Amino acid sequence: MALAGLLVLVEVVGVLVLAGVTVISGLVAGAPFGQVAAQGMYYLVIAALIAACGTAVLRGRRWGRTPSLLTQIVLIAIGIWLIAPSGQLIWGVLLIMVGGVTGGLLVSRPANEWINRFPAPFAPEPDQ
Repeated sequence: MALAGLLVLVEVVGVLVLAGVTVISGLVAGAPFGQVAAQGMYYLVIAALIAACGTAVLRGRRWGRTPSLLTQIVLIAIGIWLIAPSGQLIWGVLLIMVGGVTGGLLVSRPANEWINRFPAPFAPEPDQ
C-alpha cells in the first residue's frame, strides 16, 4: 500500500510539470495572462487534492483510496486519448501503465488487508 501511495504522489509531480509547461507555453504564445494564470492555478489545485489523497493512503486513511483510484481511472482514460486521437503513443502507454499498476496496487489483496487494520471512519470506538 505504501508503494501505491508513493506512486500517487509521483503523479502529483506530473501534474505540477503539466502546470509549468502550460503556463510557460501560454505566456510564450502570447495568451492573456489571466487565462494562463487560471489554467496554472487549476492544475495546482488538482495537484494539491491528489497529494492529499496520496498522503492519506500512506497514512492508512480509508478515504484516500477511493479518490486515488478514481484518479487512476482518469489517468488511464487520458492515456487512451493520447494514443488514439492524439497519436502520442509513448506518453499514452506510459500513462496507462502507471494508472493500471497504481490502481491494481490500490485494490490488491494486501492493500485490502492493510487498510482493514485501521478503524473505519464512523465505526464505534473499540471496547477497552
